[in-house]
Amino acid sequence: MSARIETPIVVYDAVCVLCCAGLRWIVRHDRRSHWRFLAMQSPRGTAALTAAGISVLAPTSFLVLYGAHCYIESDACLVIARDIGGIYGAMAAAGRLLPKSIRDAAYRLLARNRYRWFGRRQSCYVPTAEESHRYLAG
Repeated sequence: MSARIETPIVVYDAVCVLCCAGLRWIVRHDRRSHWRFLAMQSPRGTAALTAAGISVLAPTSFLVLYGAHCYIESDACLVIARDIGGIYGAMAAAGRLLPKSIRDAAYRLLARNRYRWFGRRQSCYVPTAEESHRYLAG
C-alpha cells in the first residue's frame, strides 16, 4: 500500500454476524471515534481486498488499513485492540507474545467456521443513525 491512511479503516464482511458484532464492539470502545468501516461487499471494499491479496469470492480475513500498513488475520485484531487502549491494549501486547503462526492458525479456524458457528445475515448490516457517519460508502 503506498498511500498513508490517517483514519484507520476496517474492511469487514457485512453479512457475517460475528464480524458485525465485532464492529459494534469497536464503536462502543473507540472513545476517539476515529475508526471507520467499509463493507467488503461494496466496490471500494472489494478493491481494497483485491489490493491486499484477499480473495473476494471466499474471504478468510477482514482487513485493517492503518497508517501505511495493511493488517490481516490476528495482526488486524491486535492493532485494533492496541489502538483502543486500556486493558485491550495490554491484551494486545500480551497477544503479540504468542507466535504469529499460532495466532493466525486460531484466527483461520474461527474465520472458516464463522458462518456455521455464528450465522450469516440475509442482507448487509445497516448501522444505526448514531453510528452511520463511521460507515464509508462503497
